[in-house]
Amino acid sequence: METPCLGEHGVAFSARNGGWKVHAHAYYKGRASYTAFLGRVGSLGGKWAEHGDTPEEAIENTKAVALADVSELLRICGIELPVDAAVA
Repeated sequence: METPCLGEHGVAFSARNGGWKVHAHAYYKGRASYTAFLGRVGSLGGKWAEHGDTPEEAIENTKAVALADVSELLRICGIELPVDAAVA
């Protein structure tokens, strides 16, 4: 019986602001996936985390969820951002 590899793990941290972390997962037979975490600087993980087939896809997926959550929180708090600020 062949035993599957449980995987290898690596992580990259954002040098610019430290809030982004991207974990690379190499699984059985070379299949890879990535998880992007967005959170406070210095945290081990993040408040938001999403997966993707590439680092870029994982980051974009995480951004989408984080922005949706923040927008909802701002709405609940009665705070409206100027249209230009929301796009930037």
